[in-house]
Amino acid sequence: MIRKPFGLSILIFTILITAGCNLPRRSQAAASPDLVATLVATQLAAMPTADLQATLPPQPATPTTGAVTPSASPVPPSTATPPAGDPHFTLGAPTYRDTFSKASLWGLEDPYDDGHTRAEISNNQLVMTSLKAEGWMGWRTTFPKPGNAYIEAVFSTGSCSGGDQYGLVFRLTDDSEAEYFAVTCDGRYSLSHYDGSQFTRLLNWQSSNAVLIGSDQTNRLGVWVEDKNIRLYANGNLLTETSDDQLPEKGNFGVLITGIKTVNFTVRISEIAYWDIK
Repeated sequence: MIRKPFGLSILIFTILITAGCNLPRRSQAAASPDLVATLVATQLAAMPTADLQATLPPQPATPTTGAVTPSASPVPPSTATPPAGDPHFTLGAPTYRDTFSKASLWGLEDPYDDGHTRAEISNNQLVMTSLKAEGWMGWRTTFPKPGNAYIEAVFSTGSCSGGDQYGLVFRLTDDSEAEYFAVTCDGRYSLSHYDGSQFTRLLNWQSSNAVLIGSDQTNRLGVWVEDKNIRLYANGNLLTETSDDQLPEKGNFGVLITGIKTVNFTVRISEIAYWDIK
């Protein structure tokens, strides 16, 4: 059996100053399934509220094994009538699709709880809870490392408001480089790059009617990643297209959550999938 790297957790504050200190990134030799937690202070500009503030990085990851068989019959997504060009319906059967029947694929045979973020598999859903309204970003990833691909997950929120955030992590490398596509409870979205020591905002927060707002909503979020080009989708609607010259060639993917306004802010992910782009 092959041991695979898994999920991470990170604390993000928006420091409303122009400087921060950066610790060195982990070396390739240090990258392993048992990731060493480090402390990085950085600036994250243009966050949705002033309640977010700093950066605490990856917690130890949990290795596991296994694979998921692609499904030729994806579960219908949250929108009843998909828009034209919706990748979910134009790309055919996914290369990989997970409906959370195996907790081991996420290193969650037992619930994960670091006092800030809780992650568990329950009733064939990945349940992510931000325990405190403090701006701590928690994420969890699974083992595949797609390159050019369309990645999509279906998120259902509980009670939320304002800048409470959730979304997709993708192209996560062993050096902790990654891209973060987040949406807020009040209907905004953004994209950031983390290079292992600091964040770069690729897209400042923008509003879109394609993102369903408020509590108890279901949003299907997707990212199309091809070479250095990135397209962001909500419920099959293209939000925007951009590029990132620092984008890694491939990496793990998963989900993120950040409670800003709501204590015990919870999202439930009912499926996550990707389609290889030839």
